[in-house]
Amino acid sequence: MQDKDTRITRMPPDQVKIGKRQREDLGDVTDLMESIQAHGQFHPIIINTQDELIAGRRRLEACLKLGILVETIRYHHLTERERKLIELEENLRRKSLNMVEE
Repeated sequence: MQDKDTRITRMPPDQVKIGKRQREDLGDVTDLMESIQAHGQFHPIIINTQDELIAGRRRLEACLKLGILVETIRYHHLTERERKLIELEENLRRKSLNMVEE
């Protein structure tokens, strides 16, 4: 991966450009909106230097619906392959809680 600006910045969510995404169905973001409203945004979205979304589409949508600034981390000099890999990694490397953990 190329270099990133590790500072978390905030920007209006409607300024983030959304291109073609691997995940089309965002599902219901109501719970995520409630969490962000109650506790803040735990994880910033990832954008590139052209303000194009790389990862964090559901968080972006929740902030857009809430009418609040979205927290971002900016990656520089990404190839198209690296952009797709970051999006895929974020979506694949999660593990849902089991029934006992919930």
